Amino acid sequence: MKNLLTFTLCSLILFACSKKKDAPPAPAPGPDMGAAMQPEPVMAPEPVMASEPAMAPEPAMTPDATPVPAVQVEVPPDAVVVEAPLWHQTFTVDGKKYLALNSAKYKESKDLKGYTAPIEVVVVFDEAGTIARVKVAAHKETPEFMDRVEKEWLPKLAGLGKDKIIEGPGGVDALTEATVSTTALRKTVDEVRKLAFTQLLKIELPGTTAPAGTPAPAPAPVPAPAK
Repeated sequence: MKNLLTFTLCSLILFACSKKKDAPPAPAPGPDMGAAMQPEPVMAPEPVMASEPAMAPEPAMTPDATPVPAVQVEVPPDAVVVEAPLWHQTFTVDGKKYLALNSAKYKESKDLKGYTAPIEVVVVFDEAGTIARVKVAAHKETPEFMDRVEKEWLPKLAGLGKDKIIEGPGGVDALTEATVSTTALRKTVDEVRKLAFTQLLKIELPGTTAPAGTPAPAPAPVPAPAK
């Protein structure tokens, strides 16, 4: 019995030893992960790029036409009416004096008709003879044509200086789509300006001065006394 217990104990010891030998070795302790994992250095923020200066907007293109004065001169209700030597109205705007002439008042422009009748206009001059404004007061023309004339053609006359020709070579062109109406208007304004220059402003009409160096006309021969 004693021998049997001794044999059983030895067998258990041998079995335990064999199991311990077959077991895989325990992994060696690895490096300290906490020590190995260092925080990445904080990247410095990129410098802020300076914004480019805002480009100034390009100036608006103006239509290729005769510029219209910034202020459209209107004849005020309290303008003074002067009857002689020629009917006209006088008034002052911003310290500047103006004369206004109505074509319906003068025989020189009463026969200058458009399609059916004369076109009545008010022409405003400053004291230097520059046309400040031309305004249609009454007409019997086709409304569609006159609307274009007032918007597209009449501004060509505003700002016209005393030495600029209205009627004739080098003058103001008529509007192709309303030739009859604009031709009548052009002649009417020209006649009104002649009256204003000769009777009120005492300004020489453009084109009447002989160029420098032009020889004076030869005097007319004196007839011989009759025998």
